[in-house]
Amino acid sequence: MMLEIWNKDHSVISTPMGSVVLNTGNESVLKTFDHVFTTGEAYYGNESLAICSHRQAKREIYFNYVFQPLKDEYDNTATILITANEVTDQVLSRLIYYRRSVNLNFIL
Repeated sequence: MMLEIWNKDHSVISTPMGSVVLNTGNESVLKTFDHVFTTGEAYYGNESLAICSHRQAKREIYFNYVFQPLKDEYDNTATILITANEVTDQVLSRLIYYRRSVNLNFIL
């Protein structure tokens, strides 16, 4: 699914993230990657909005994700493991519920 969202094919697997993310509109993630790599501290994104080109159209997609540094035997960050789940339906459902709740309270 991520390959579709990034509008990339399987050739990017095991490619450095900077090369994959360039020209996707999500270049700001590189700053976060650099922070994780430099500090060795994991980064957790919760319901983060990404604007992605999905099947030739721009689409707002929400993700929960973790950038987890993996250390070598000297406790240096060797690479970063990325785990992500799309939560767009969950976020949109909550927003709809919230709006209906606000509208109902307004009416009462």
